[in-house]
Amino acid sequence: MTTHAASIWQANAFHDAGDQGCARVILDAIAECMLRLAPHQTLEIRATDPCLVIDLIAWCRLTGHALVVHTGDRYLIRHA
Repeated sequence: MTTHAASIWQANAFHDAGDQGCARVILDAIAECMLRLAPHQTLEIRATDPCLVIDLIAWCRLTGHALVVHTGDRYLIRHA
Protein backbone atom coordinates (compact mmCIF):
# COMPACT_ATOMS: atom_id res chain seq x y z
CA MET A 1 0.00 0.00 0.00
CA THR A 2 1.28 3.41 -0.87
CA THR A 3 0.39 6.85 0.35
CA HIS A 4 1.14 9.25 -2.53
CA ALA A 5 -2.47 10.42 -2.44
CA ALA A 6 -5.05 10.20 0.29
CA SER A 7 -8.31 8.35 0.72
CA ILE A 8 -11.37 10.43 -0.09
CA TRP A 9 -13.75 7.84 1.39
CA GLN A 10 -11.92 7.22 4.70
CA ALA A 11 -11.30 3.61 3.73
CA ASN A 12 -9.49 1.24 6.07
CA ALA A 13 -6.63 1.02 3.57
CA PHE A 14 -5.50 2.94 0.49
CA HIS A 15 -3.53 1.89 -2.59
CA ASP A 16 -2.29 4.43 -5.14
CA ALA A 17 -1.66 2.57 -8.41
CA GLY A 18 -1.11 5.86 -10.22
CA ASP A 19 -0.73 5.48 -13.95
CA GLN A 20 0.33 1.83 -14.04
CA GLY A 21 -0.92 0.55 -17.37
CA CYS A 22 -1.14 -3.17 -16.73
CA ALA A 23 -4.34 -4.15 -14.94
CA ARG A 24 -2.78 -7.52 -13.99
CA VAL A 25 -0.04 -5.78 -11.99
CA ILE A 26 -2.62 -3.54 -10.32
CA LEU A 27 -4.86 -6.53 -9.48
CA ASP A 28 -1.92 -8.37 -7.91
CA ALA A 29 -1.20 -5.35 -5.69
CA ILE A 30 -4.89 -5.04 -4.79
CA ALA A 31 -5.05 -8.73 -3.87
CA GLU A 32 -2.04 -8.27 -1.59
CA CYS A 33 -3.70 -5.28 0.10
CA MET A 34 -6.94 -7.21 0.58
CA LEU A 35 -5.07 -10.00 2.41
CA ARG A 36 -4.29 -7.49 5.17
CA LEU A 37 -7.93 -6.49 5.67
CA ALA A 38 -10.55 -8.08 7.89
CA PRO A 39 -13.99 -9.00 6.54
CA HIS A 40 -16.12 -5.95 5.70
CA GLN A 41 -13.19 -3.53 5.81
CA THR A 42 -12.63 -1.34 2.76
CA LEU A 43 -9.79 -0.60 0.37
CA GLU A 44 -9.71 2.54 -1.71
CA ILE A 45 -7.73 2.44 -4.93
CA ARG A 46 -6.61 5.32 -7.10
CA ALA A 47 -5.73 4.21 -10.62
CA THR A 48 -5.82 6.17 -13.85
CA ASP A 49 -6.04 3.14 -16.18
CA PRO A 50 -9.61 3.40 -17.54
CA CYS A 51 -9.70 -0.32 -18.37
CA LEU A 52 -9.20 -1.31 -14.73
CA VAL A 53 -12.91 -1.08 -13.93
CA ILE A 54 -13.68 -4.00 -16.27
CA ASP A 55 -11.01 -6.22 -14.73
CA LEU A 56 -11.87 -5.09 -11.20
CA ILE A 57 -15.55 -5.99 -11.59
CA ALA A 58 -14.59 -9.48 -12.79
CA TRP A 59 -11.96 -9.88 -10.06
CA CYS A 60 -14.46 -8.89 -7.36
CA ARG A 61 -16.98 -11.37 -8.71
CA LEU A 62 -14.37 -14.15 -8.63
CA THR A 63 -13.05 -13.33 -5.15
CA GLY A 64 -16.34 -12.45 -3.46
CA HIS A 65 -15.28 -8.89 -2.68
CA ALA A 66 -17.63 -6.02 -3.60
CA LEU A 67 -16.92 -2.98 -5.71
CA VAL A 68 -18.90 -0.47 -3.65
CA VAL A 69 -18.35 2.67 -5.72
CA HIS A 70 -16.31 3.87 -8.68
CA THR A 71 -15.89 7.57 -9.38
CA GLY A 72 -13.30 8.86 -11.83
CA ASP A 73 -9.97 7.30 -10.91
CA ARG A 74 -11.17 6.09 -7.48
CA TYR A 75 -12.53 2.67 -6.54
CA LEU A 76 -13.82 1.47 -3.17
CA ILE A 77 -13.81 -2.28 -2.52
CA ARG A 78 -15.31 -4.04 0.52
CA HIS A 79 -13.61 -7.21 1.70
CA ALA A 80 -15.85 -10.29 1.57
